[in-house]
Amino acid sequence: PLSDLPLFVKSSSILPLYRNAESNTRELGGCIEIHIYYGSHKAEFELYEDDGNSYGYLSGSFFRQKIQFDPVGRLIHFCAPSGSYKSRISDISIILHGFPESEEVALARQAFRSQHYSFLRPISKFDPFDKDEMPTTTGARVLIKDLKTFAGSYSIRW
Repeated sequence: PLSDLPLFVKSSSILPLYRNAESNTRELGGCIEIHIYYGSHKAEFELYEDDGNSYGYLSGSFFRQKIQFDPVGRLIHFCAPSGSYKSRISDISIILHGFPESEEVALARQAFRSQHYSFLRPISKFDPFDKDEMPTTTGARVLIKDLKTFAGSYSIRW
């Protein structure tokens, strides 16, 4: 059944997802999900965005931000962005998978909350799956951050 469909993700992976992205040429919305999978080695991901239409990126019209995961230092760090392009991202959901349940995870004293997370959502009100029956990942921790400015750097510690 669909509820038992495995998802294989390498440990220490950083996976950004737009919930409703069908292609990169459509409006993606202002919310991005950053999924971070617990592991034993350092990892880094570079979030990149530009207008997708012009050569403006050649003259610095882009948005680039590194996301770093350091399990030994118990730190997830979002570096200060570079480039002159104003990101379309206004909200970020940070979803942590497989992090130790016994330890508190916080960003600027704002604690993550544990909740079920589902990669699958009903397609429409006629979808044969009831939203209460959708397969979920247990133990995921979620923090939704309002990033109207999306400027500067910030860190998550546990």
